[in-house]
Amino acid sequence: MHAGEVDFIADERTVERMGKTWHQYLVHWARPHLLGYTRSWVISRFMKHCPEALGVYTRWRQHPGNLTYSEYRVRDARFLEFGENPTKTCLFQAFKIISDKLGLHLRATAADLVLFMTTNSIPLSHGIPPSKLRAFVQFLFARGLRICLKTFASELLTNQSGDPKLDLYRIVLAEGNGMFLVTTVSGHTAHVWVLTCVGSVSELTDAEGTIGVGELPSFHRNKANGPST
Repeated sequence: MHAGEVDFIADERTVERMGKTWHQYLVHWARPHLLGYTRSWVISRFMKHCPEALGVYTRWRQHPGNLTYSEYRVRDARFLEFGENPTKTCLFQAFKIISDKLGLHLRATAADLVLFMTTNSIPLSHGIPPSKLRAFVQFLFARGLRICLKTFASELLTNQSGDPKLDLYRIVLAEGNGMFLVTTVSGHTAHVWVLTCVGSVSELTDAEGTIGVGELPSFHRNKANGPST
């Protein structure tokens, strides 16, 4: 049994059979047309090769809200469609989130952002271009932001795979505890997130809320192919 066979886990139970106790998960199968049925109970030890499905199920059960699985999973990284912020303010919002988490008093308002973009000839319908990033950070520093510029200038991931989810997991694995700004690019769209890692818990946060990152996939099986020679 492997991860590609499992769509999601819907429930769990403990049963007594032949004098033994079995812990089981109700698995919805990814390819029911091959099995002849859509779901079945599976003994927990057979699920060891499906860490992503188990991670999503666990986070769903631990979520404080009374959400159905379909309601919860749209805010989980396994199912996340990486897109862009329609207002193009995700970088500004990310710095505000970091400031709040670190207890910094960032005195920057939406009106301040408009003034910065107008002064730097940036269309209000666009995001902050790379050429104006240093000026933008200086603008935030003047309004209370306090971070190490050397750290800000470092790149977390130099060898990108081309898969936003995989690269995200690689950052979590490599960096460990901390708080990071992460830009995801999918197609022609980009979005900036705050990635927080504490122990075994990693979360993505943007203006819309927080998303559980989940279990690490097996990197050696997901490695992007390089150019043929």
